[in-house]
Amino acid sequence: MGGRRSRNKGKRGERQLARWLRDRGYPEARRGLTQSGGARECDVEGLPWWLEVKTGQDAARVVLGACRQAVRDTDGRPCLVVWRSQRVHSGPWGPWLVAVQGEATDQPDTRGVATVCRAGTGSFVAAGYRWTVHDAEGTLGHPGGFIGG
Repeated sequence: MGGRRSRNKGKRGERQLARWLRDRGYPEARRGLTQSGGARECDVEGLPWWLEVKTGQDAARVVLGACRQAVRDTDGRPCLVVWRSQRVHSGPWGPWLVAVQGEATDQPDTRGVATVCRAGTGSFVAAGYRWTVHDAEGTLGHPGGFIGG
């Protein structure tokens, strides 16, 4: 896929997630700006977490890199990586899934992260932290019932 088309899909996914979150009780959720007065924002702002959002035919395969990016770029907020995969080209979208940054660890990055992420449950190690995978509706879909919510 071309660069511009891919960026547009990413922006669309960020707007969709922001709307999804507003509909579930996060009224301040909005697509972040790449540059805002010289300071980088995360993909969806107005939340107590640093969010990286991925969408695409197989977004689960890029989760490991997104975790590394979130840990590198965070402004100190706990990191979440949220993704939704398109099952087949132009087919139905799967549910939003979320990887939650947990405790720091010295373990190496987990192999087969995409398999864990496609399953929508389990845990893996990335960027020096343990991450757990959850269905977003059961976690982010209920403010106050989730970390920092």
